[in-house]
Amino acid sequence: MSTPSVVLTIIVPLIGVVVYLLPAPFEPVGFELQSPPYLGDALPVNDHLQRAEKILENQVLGPESLVFKDGDIYSGTADGKIIKINSNLELTNVLSLGSVYCGNEIECGRPLGLRFTKDGLLYIIDAHLGLFHVNVSTGERTRLVSGGTIVDGKPIVFFNDLAVRSDGMVYFTHSSTKWHRFQHVSLAMEGNNDSRLLQFDPTSGEVSVLMDGLTLGNGVQLSQDESFLLVAEGGRMRIHQYFLTSSREGEREIFADNLPGFVDNIRPSSSGGFWVALPTIRRHCLYDVFAPRPWLRKFLIKFFSPEFIVKSTTKPYGLVMEFAEDGHIVRRLDDPTGAVVSYISEVLDTGSSLYLGSYTSPFLAKLSLE
Repeated sequence: MSTPSVVLTIIVPLIGVVVYLLPAPFEPVGFELQSPPYLGDALPVNDHLQRAEKILENQVLGPESLVFKDGDIYSGTADGKIIKINSNLELTNVLSLGSVYCGNEIECGRPLGLRFTKDGLLYIIDAHLGLFHVNVSTGERTRLVSGGTIVDGKPIVFFNDLAVRSDGMVYFTHSSTKWHRFQHVSLAMEGNNDSRLLQFDPTSGEVSVLMDGLTLGNGVQLSQDESFLLVAEGGRMRIHQYFLTSSREGEREIFADNLPGFVDNIRPSSSGGFWVALPTIRRHCLYDVFAPRPWLRKFLIKFFSPEFIVKSTTKPYGLVMEFAEDGHIVRRLDDPTGAVVSYISEVLDTGSSLYLGSYTSPFLAKLSLE
């Protein structure tokens, strides 16, 4: 055997041992997904979202969730603020939930899901700071659930979305007991199923678990008659239906499965159904390749940050889908290039227009339906 061959015989296994012994920042979990659908399987791909108009460009950053009240749109932004946008597109800072002199996202807060109730209170779920309701006229706020609250022995580290029933009962998801919101890429790469659907009872002040074992639990939406909840499980590309009334109270079933992308927020459509935002498309990333191969993820994260891995293997795409109450797809709206809108987190349907939120974009997008 030649000297180079001898050297390689020694070095290659040695490198393998060294790589194996290198610590990984987390222990990825393996799981199986169905083969991802082709984008045009359910309904044809279109370019309708390319007609959307960018508004308040470079004046807002990451308007994740959107609510409409008295002609104004309210949203939460990446710098921890709740903002109001009037019909003339004039922007007002309403309040900040975090510290006045804050230096990071945990201290400043990151508002995610927003809901107005009939009594005019704005309910806010902040990724780090917890669950609040706020009087937007006076600025008076009440914290209902704090960040880090222990529920059934597990902390709430990453609050995500909420829905409020007419009697004041609040349903909300938390995405992780370990990772913060700004670590959501690590959360997705790890694949753990420690996410839950929780219930806050305003009478007792107690928080209880309705669903557990979710992977990256996300959007929550009540049905019109409040008989069931839809709950997005982003890491499994599906939506659960959780029954609140009748003989099926406490039961759950799959509402929509094997969707073409990660599922973010779910909101009502003006036709009586639901808008579902899908910020990342499976056939434009390597999530399905990584899912059953935890060893591959573990190898890669020893050398590259999860953010670098995802950014270098993901292409932007804009997609929202409307579902009827029975679960069938009514329509889809696409921006196949992601050039106008991408990474959409939520749809606000006013009847005449759709407003599209995003956790990363420096603008709001508006699509006229007229």
